[in-house]
Amino acid sequence: LSLTERIAYRHSMTGTSAVPQGNTHSLLCPDGLVVTRDGHVAVAAPSDHRWQLLSRIIERPELAAHDPRYATNAARLACAAEVYAAIEVWSRGRTSRARMLGEHTDAILAECRATAWQAP
Repeated sequence: LSLTERIAYRHSMTGTSAVPQGNTHSLLCPDGLVVTRDGHVAVAAPSDHRWQLLSRIIERPELAAHDPRYATNAARLACAAEVYAAIEVWSRGRTSRARMLGEHTDAILAECRATAWQAP
């Protein structure tokens, strides 16, 4: 358990001090817990490419393709509440134990594996 890691890298990267964040990440969006029908699950899309994949999974591809508010991680951080709200419209209809990716699992995971080591 590291109690200072986030403090150090946040200050190094942004020049600001960390504050209580809750169940989301202070530098990545989305990266946190979302509500499901029966609890919560962790969702993370730490790059713009992963956001494009996630927006397809939640059946909102227009969020990544056409909306500048969600085009980059920095833009998503600026409207994080909207990002999580869009994800939760989808996740609230599923249980935590369900295969959250549904029929998209194989194609999305294959694409993630194929691009995992590519530079952003």
